[in-house]
Amino acid sequence: MTKVVLRMSVRMDGVRDRTHGLFVRHYDPTIKDDEFILTCVDRIGDAKQFDSPEEAILYYRQVCPNIPQRLDGEPNRPLTAWCVEVVTVPVLH
Repeated sequence: MTKVVLRMSVRMDGVRDRTHGLFVRHYDPTIKDDEFILTCVDRIGDAKQFDSPEEAILYYRQVCPNIPQRLDGEPNRPLTAWCVEVVTVPVLH
């Protein structure tokens, strides 16, 4: 079965930060002390794997449970401040 992962790209404002090109390993959208948890790794094999692109995008679009709405009324989805790519994990034979 083919698996996919999320690779971080630029922030929505176009800035490349330290996560650029890394793979998402863990994401918790719960905001504590004005921050959420995002762990990225440089090896695709160490990234969180998903069964489908749709599952990966649902993970990416998680809403913060304790602050679910932004000041502009839109859902508060912290990770969507970055662009991401859905990447297929190579199958090793």
